[in-house]
Amino acid sequence: MEQKEYERITKLEVKIESMNETMMRIEKNLERNHSNYMVRTEVIEMFKLRDREIADLKQEQEKNDANKKAHISMWISGLSLAVLFLFNILNYMK
Repeated sequence: MEQKEYERITKLEVKIESMNETMMRIEKNLERNHSNYMVRTEVIEMFKLRDREIADLKQEQEKNDANKKAHISMWISGLSLAVLFLFNILNYMK
């Protein structure tokens, strides 16, 4: 082979080596970036847990609202009972 062919082959080898190094750097960057992302199953599980927590909070809120309504009716009935006793005492004192 001639000298030009050897030079051409060495240039190609150098280019291939630099391309290989570049590819290795790109692969490392991709692996590093990929490790930062969550897997689809993890995301699905995370959303399921969040949905359960939201449902639990809604149930607690509805339970508290029902309790508030029950407490209001108890207070009203207690107040009316107190007023009734007051009027009975006033009527008795006449």
